[in-house]
Amino acid sequence: MSEDITPAMRENEGKDWSDDEIAMLRQLNDENAPVKVASVKLGRPPQEIKAKCFEEKIDLHMLDD
Repeated sequence: MSEDITPAMRENEGKDWSDDEIAMLRQLNDENAPVKVASVKLGRPPQEIKAKCFEEKIDLHMLDD
């Protein structure tokens, strides 16, 4: 699977997550937003979205595109 990584995602890759970003991640997950949508909204690569869900013990409800 080829992931479309934007310049903003590359810039944010590996940076610390803010509390607001984590809250938005939880909200997007609760809404069953696809990982790709969360990735664009949060400006983070898809693999970071998945890793943060695991780290924060968020049951990943999001669908892979």
